[in-house]
Amino acid sequence: MSLRPGSWWWLLSIGCADASALQEAASPEVVAVRTAPVAEAPVARPLHGSGRLRATTEATLSFPFGGVVADVVVSRGQVVHKGELLAVLDAAPARAQLAAATSAAQKAARDAARAEALGGAVSTAQQQDARTGLEVAQADLDAARFQARRSVLVAPADGTVLDVFVDDGQTAGAGQPVLRFAGAEGYEVELVLSAADALAAAPGTPAAATIRSAGVALPGVVTERAGGAGPLGGFTVVVGLEATDAVLAPGLVATVDLAPAPSVRRTVPIEALAEADGSDGAVYVLDGDHVRRVPVTIAFLAGALVALDDGPPAGSEVVVEGVPFVVDGGAVVVR
Repeated sequence: MSLRPGSWWWLLSIGCADASALQEAASPEVVAVRTAPVAEAPVARPLHGSGRLRATTEATLSFPFGGVVADVVVSRGQVVHKGELLAVLDAAPARAQLAAATSAAQKAARDAARAEALGGAVSTAQQQDARTGLEVAQADLDAARFQARRSVLVAPADGTVLDVFVDDGQTAGAGQPVLRFAGAEGYEVELVLSAADALAAAPGTPAAATIRSAGVALPGVVTERAGGAGPLGGFTVVVGLEATDAVLAPGLVATVDLAPAPSVRRTVPIEALAEADGSDGAVYVLDGDHVRRVPVTIAFLAGALVALDDGPPAGSEVVVEGVPFVVDGGAVVVR
């Protein structure tokens, strides 16, 4: 290949131009950014959960002893009033036991009275046996009266029969569920929260529940919090709801927002997060006309703010606009 005279100068000029362009491209770019200070402010951890509505007074009713169910007076969904008859066992065995216990108690009372009247004519041991016999007979009579009284189930309060588990003529064992009852005093929602959320939801924490299927939103308050985690690591929290005239029923799904008391924490705008992975994140802190990448530990998100457990001190300026374009140690200009 042959070059014309002077062509070397042309090639040298091109080479110099290319080298200049590469050098310019390799020089660090100054990125225009906007910053905001790391603030210390009272923020609250936003808590949310969902659960099923249940009556504040809800119980499964049963007989304390076995027997044949003579009559189930009510049906599912029936509204009942306090003291109203719900179900009854066949009373014949209870009546017979009560009659026998009554007769035995009367005889024991006569025997004890006779022994006392005879005085020294009977031994001290005989007098003691007569008194003991009276005490045993009286205890048997009390038990028979209890069985006769508990042969019927009555409504413990005004409410609704949620379910019926037995039929007329069926033999029910001692403690076997017969009816499930829900009182009319009010409703509550049971939530299962993570440990961190539950520990922030102390009893007395305000709440608001939304039952979308009924088109109802009700204020409430945390009434109970479990003392420890359950089998899956969650904590049970119960939210009591204010009374309402709206038609509600146990089993409806409610979403609940809790509002725990705020605490003072360092916060940054959410736009300042350069990256986030669980509780680990990073921000860029202004250092003169450069920026430094600083790791942070995220506590929680509170609207447009990020509450930090660890990170740059309050008052530090962090990049909130231009974050995708800056690098650790990069030059910036604040707009």
